[in-house]
Amino acid sequence: PVLLTGDNESAAGSISNMLNIKELYANCLPEDKLNWIKKYQENKFRVCMIGDGINDAPALKELYQLQ
Repeated sequence: PVLLTGDNESAAGSISNMLNIKELYANCLPEDKLNWIKKYQENKFRVCMIGDGINDAPALKELYQLQ
């Protein structure tokens, strides 16, 4: 699993440790999330995204269109 978040490194690190997620990208902007999702999908990874705000809309839209 990979955690992409707009949260700071400290908060994101705590969550990733609780969930045993080794790959973490903090301080992500909406376009960063979108680019990471595209990269993972191009490399044939399964992608699941949970978003909680308008800033996640571009990545959620991309994910939905590619399904």
